[in-house]
This record gives sequence, C-alpha cells and structure tokens, in this order.
Amino acid sequence: AAVELGNQRLRDGGYAQLQGRRVAVLSNPTGVFQDSLLHIVDAMHADPKVNLVAVLSPEHGFRGDHQAETGDPPVYWDEATGLPVYSAYKLSPEVLAAVFRREGIDCVVVDMQDAGVRLYTFIWTMWEVMQAASLLQQEQASPLGMRFIVTDRPNPLGGQLVEGPVVNVSCCASGYGYLPIPHLHGMTIGELALLFNTYLSPKLSDLEVVEMSGWDRSMQWDATGLAWVPPSPNLPTLESTLAYGATVFIEATTVAEGRGTTTPFTLFGAPFINSSRLEAALVAGAAFPPSS
Repeated sequence: AAVELGNQRLRDGGYAQLQGRRVAVLSNPTGVFQDSLLHIVDAMHADPKVNLVAVLSPEHGFRGDHQAETGDPPVYWDEATGLPVYSAYKLSPEVLAAVFRREGIDCVVVDMQDAGVRLYTFIWTMWEVMQAASLLQQEQASPLGMRFIVTDRPNPLGGQLVEGPVVNVSCCASGYGYLPIPHLHGMTIGELALLFNTYLSPKLSDLEVVEMSGWDRSMQWDATGLAWVPPSPNLPTLESTLAYGATVFIEATTVAEGRGTTTPFTLFGAPFINSSRLEAALVAGAAFPPSS
C-alpha cells in the first residue's frame, strides 16, 4: 500500500508508548492492520508487552454487528478475548470516567476509521472518551497520568474538501456534532483529536497522534492502496462512503436512502417518485434510472 496506517507504526515500535500502563482501546472492525487484517485488540491481547484491560466501542458495536443508533450493551465480555467491552456510544463521559477509575485505566488508544462527515458518530464518541480522560487527569487518579493515543488514518474523502454548514452548538449540539466543525471537515481522526483537545478543560496534557506515512491531503481512499474495511453496516463500499455526505440528508424525509439494500446511500426512492419526471425537472446531466 502507498500509505501505512498509524496502528502499524505503533505496533512496529513495540507498543513503546503503552509500557507499564493499563490500556483501553476504542475501536471497531476497522481497527485492523492492513498487512495482516489482524485486529489491533486481538494483537494487543496476545502480546505480553501490552496490558490491555478493556475495550471501548462506538456506534454499531466493537465487532460491528449492530444497526444505526444502536450499539453494544453498556457492558459485556468479548467472546474472543474475554475482555470487558464498554459502550462508549451509550455511556456518558462521567460514567466512562468511573469505568476508567475502577479498571485503573491510564492509557486510551483510539483506532477506528472515520467517514469524513461531521454527523458520523465515531468522532463524537472519541470526544466523549477524551472528556472522560480529562476528568481523570483532573483527579490525578494515576501516578503516571492519563495518556491518550490516536493512531491516524486517512480521511476517505481526502484532506482538501471542506464543505457544508457548521453546527450551531448553542442550540443544536448532539451526538451528530458537539463542536463547531463543518459537515465535510476535511480532517483525519488524529487532526480532529488535536482540535477537540483545544475545547477540553483541562486539556489532555499527554495526547499523541501516531502519524501515518505516505498520505497527503490530495488522496481520496482509492489512491491510498489500502483495503476498505466497512466502518458500519451501511457503508459497505467506498462508493457508499463517498455518497454518504450528500445523500445522508435524505434520512430526515419520507424518502428512503437505501439502507437495507446492497447499495445504501447510492440509491434512494419512494413510491411517489417518478424517475423520468424527476430527471426532467433537474439540470441536464443528472440521471435517475429506476432500480425496480
């Protein structure tokens, strides 16, 4: 691959940043090494150099088997590793901080793929985990302090496209946007973590982004040489992911956006839509062939 992900650089460095610490990993099915497709949690669990004590999961769950706006139970035990899995998607920062305290967690690693769109919830789950880490840092709960590591990954839309409205956090902050960033933010998950830290009080004093190598801002995903691992059930392909930023707005209407089909977000429809009349009403060049 043209690009090497941050998780491989963390692994190839012998997980040096994790030594002597009790580690939790925020991840989902995308948290795999591209050279082996082995999951980072499974690799860390098997590695005597890493004291991995818990997993944190975003929307759709750690193993990715839940639909939208659901997730893992608040806590369960992972069948493959026996580790406790806490739903960071469902638990508040205050409850997550209590989990960190009880488990003695003093290092969090974030390794998961974002979609490049503000209302994709994974980045806001990271924000809430950062808030929990900040609370523990404030308490000085660990003699080593709280370490927060983000293994960086490409924005699948590239790093140059910045478009759309900025969320008005004074009235409309939610799990689809807690901080004022645009709809297409053009940032990697590591860059977002650095930005989010400027909004924390206190800021995380030990925040590290493990950088990628070989990526530049002009690259969309298909230029990276990396395999696409679906981050959620309805972004199964790169094509769905590229369309998602535009067609996700259909969700708030009486038109279906293709969930439950093999081509979510690239297909939309409703019983009252006549495709030929729709084509005639729009600009030249737009085609809406009927799918059934």
